[in-house]
Amino acid sequence: MLLAANIINLGADLGAMGAALQLLVGGPIGLYVVSFAVGSALLEVFVSYERYVAILKWTSFVLLAYVAVALVVHVPWGTVLYRTFVPNFSMSSDYVVTVVAVLGTTITPYCFFWQSSQEAQEERLDPSTHALIAAPREAPAQISRMRLDTYVGMGYSNIIALFIIVSTAATLNAHGVTDIQTSAQAAEALRPIAGVLTFALFAFGIIASGCSRCLYWQVPALTRLARR
Repeated sequence: MLLAANIINLGADLGAMGAALQLLVGGPIGLYVVSFAVGSALLEVFVSYERYVAILKWTSFVLLAYVAVALVVHVPWGTVLYRTFVPNFSMSSDYVVTVVAVLGTTITPYCFFWQSSQEAQEERLDPSTHALIAAPREAPAQISRMRLDTYVGMGYSNIIALFIIVSTAATLNAHGVTDIQTSAQAAEALRPIAGVLTFALFAFGIIASGCSRCLYWQVPALTRLARR
């Protein structure tokens, strides 16, 4: 089940990255998907993990653009706060699918493997650290660090997700756009701050976040392959 979920997620990320690049330059999306797949695998093999992670970590800040949108456009924050804690429930198919999508991407089991894969890679990079099974005295400090890292990372990602929802509602939904079928339509949520660079900013955010996820889904398999 985990293998199937990871393959589907990886395919969805590569598809989104291909669609984002198509917004900028046009052309065949299938070619872009294959290029991103091959390119990300090559980067993971031939670029050091430490350098690659550092680059992707800083590119994630482009997602703060959604926070800027929510601060620029009119947002009824009282309603947002109230509906965040007192939502309207519906049994319509669109509502149920949205709830499953939000919960599924927030508490999905692959996050546990993502975290453990990252910890294993960083332990190999730092000669001063040891496997906790061999150095149990280091466990309290290391687990405390992991806990803080998890809180900060999950907090940041969920705050960004909330602002994506708020900015999209305040720009697209407020103007009657309720059926988003393409990346171009989704990108319009950034127009209040990006203007003519809307598609570029949207594409950069999709590609940067997609590369990050591809890295942690592919690293375990590539590490085993490299050892062989």
